[in-house]
Amino acid sequence: MHKISVFLIFSLISHELLSQSADLHLGGRSLGLANASVTLMDEWSIINNVAGIHGLAGPIAGIGSKYRYNLPELSGVYMVAVLPWQEFGLGINIYRIGDELYSEHKIGLGIAHKAGFVKLGAKVNYYQIRAEGFGQQGNLVFEFGGIAEMLPWLSFAAHIYNLNQARLLDYADERVPVVMKAGFALKPEDNLSFLFEGFKDLSQPVQWRAGLEYSLSGLCILRTGVQHYPRMPFFGIGFRAGQFAFDYGFGAGWIPGQIHEFTVSCNFVKGQ
Repeated sequence: MHKISVFLIFSLISHELLSQSADLHLGGRSLGLANASVTLMDEWSIINNVAGIHGLAGPIAGIGSKYRYNLPELSGVYMVAVLPWQEFGLGINIYRIGDELYSEHKIGLGIAHKAGFVKLGAKVNYYQIRAEGFGQQGNLVFEFGGIAEMLPWLSFAAHIYNLNQARLLDYADERVPVVMKAGFALKPEDNLSFLFEGFKDLSQPVQWRAGLEYSLSGLCILRTGVQHYPRMPFFGIGFRAGQFAFDYGFGAGWIPGQIHEFTVSCNFVKGQ
């Protein structure tokens, strides 16, 4: 009976983490914008919307850490690497959350290409959960995304995660959630961006989030955002120093609590 209860708790935690998009939106920049990141085009797009890795200047690698709700066991670390190759953008990410009792791991490989004014990307992940006393279960999860740069100041994007409706447990029909998101970005000035995103887990109501990003001098970037549920404000700051980028994001709410995320990345092309 004790093992069954523990298993149910782990299953609920896993589903809640995916429903809250814990591993579908990552990066200090993303968190500072309330995770309204489906339209962003940077190295963290390999996680947030794979289409966004196309067109980046040179190979970029980054690492990040996310601390959620004052619970180390719900916190994780991850790394990304992207590489332009001919007419494509290639990327890889590795992600881990949890401790010795319960953990989730994911490794993903993605590719993106541009056709006209539309960037398209596809990605395959191997997603695995492990719980003490229950062993481990894993499966392949596919995702697809696109970004349409309609005007220099306007872009639209959409992304779907778990196209194949992957199962984790066949006997219990426990599936990885299917998650869809879509949004737009407005850039009225070179140093100012407004982002809006709708987010839908098929088993949950539609949620929305919005973010604002303002660059002070090209070296320092300020961010803020808000999400619909759970209702929380978000704040962030970024610094650019040569080939390095440092970003920090913070979310605060009575329920479920605080979120901190820090990332650092390096562009291996000098002068970028």
